[in-house]
Amino acid sequence: MKNVLCITLAFVLMFTIASPAFSAGGCMGQDAGTVTGQVTSVDLMKNTVTMKVNINNTESEKMFIFDNDTNIVEGNTLKTVNDIKSGAKIAIIYKTLGNDTYARTITLEK
Repeated sequence: MKNVLCITLAFVLMFTIASPAFSAGGCMGQDAGTVTGQVTSVDLMKNTVTMKVNINNTESEKMFIFDNDTNIVEGNTLKTVNDIKSGAKIAIIYKTLGNDTYARTITLEK
């Protein structure tokens, strides 16, 4: 009986410690950063937004995946992916998971 109690307490402790890591986005990787630029395309079939960015005086295109967890805002107003237009200036807070880059927040400039 004593062994069963010890094992049960060990599992409870393990899940208590692991839970905050997952709720803080632990399974989505770490915050990779923020990037600003101009939208070049939005693909609703692939759930991606591509934008021109200028990093260290070098212009390139970066593609970000959006999903149901991506927040899209303009000022204090929630927007949808349909509000992201080619040519718009945006800022993206993103995370990486393997080779994929996920947009967590897309901010549309007014």
